[in-house]
Amino acid sequence: MQKPEIAPGIIVEQRYPPFNVGLIRLDEGCVVVNAPPLPDDSYDWRRTAQALGGRIRYLVITNADALHLVGALLWQVPLVLSPQAAEQVRSLDERSWDLFRQEAEEALAAFDIEALSLLSLPPAPPLQVHGPALSLHLSYEGEPRQLTAFAVPQMPRGELWLRVEELSLLFTGDGVVVDDVPVIGRHDDLDAWTRQLVALEREPLRWIVPGRGAARIAPSNLEEMRELLRVMEHTALDLAARPPGEGIGQAVRALRQSFFPHAGKDSPIARQLRASLTQRTAALRGDPEETEEVEE
Repeated sequence: MQKPEIAPGIIVEQRYPPFNVGLIRLDEGCVVVNAPPLPDDSYDWRRTAQALGGRIRYLVITNADALHLVGALLWQVPLVLSPQAAEQVRSLDERSWDLFRQEAEEALAAFDIEALSLLSLPPAPPLQVHGPALSLHLSYEGEPRQLTAFAVPQMPRGELWLRVEELSLLFTGDGVVVDDVPVIGRHDDLDAWTRQLVALEREPLRWIVPGRGAARIAPSNLEEMRELLRVMEHTALDLAARPPGEGIGQAVRALRQSFFPHAGKDSPIARQLRASLTQRTAALRGDPEETEEVEE
């Protein structure tokens, strides 16, 4: 089985939506980046990774949300996680698993992906918990290959990045997307997020593997995402000065036509633009957060 490599020994697979998954071949086994959320896809990717790279030494997860973790819990291999993701996995029990699974299914629905419910809580895989950075000193074709995993607190949802030092190549999480909409939550710090993108552009990197979108990009390609975040923030500030709901449809249409002219008005991109704008506008306006239950 052969797959095209984006760099020597590096494979990025894009047939398991909604995010990119990767494989780093080594002389003894491989390191895998992310597992698809749907069970059938997750098992298929694990079989593919084993066929391409042999023994899976580590599975690196780039985000601390249910969407990225739910498929990884099926693998039973050591996980490299951010502290937030490790806490998520440790806290799962029979009671919290249903909520965790529901969170993943709702996230998939935003991408027009119908999830098949997992029926039970899988056994917890081994964890690999680390501090600011974890370095793995390995080899590929007899040459040293150093992998550095590090948490990125400036990015949303407990992001973890993995750098292949000798190739100047970086795997990011969903805080970096190409030709897609960043998922903006109520409490995300857009200023810190944008500053981190600026810093990333200045890194001495040759290639970046984004969380969603192209298999690889050059750091200079981040400018379009920064511009999208800037315009979304400006739009949310304008919407926050209006009554709730006023102008959101027009704003979504303008953003879609400017940044995603190929996307239809009912596409997942249009819906994610609306969702992210709504969350950011509510945060800027200071609206109270919705609760699960309302007392009568």
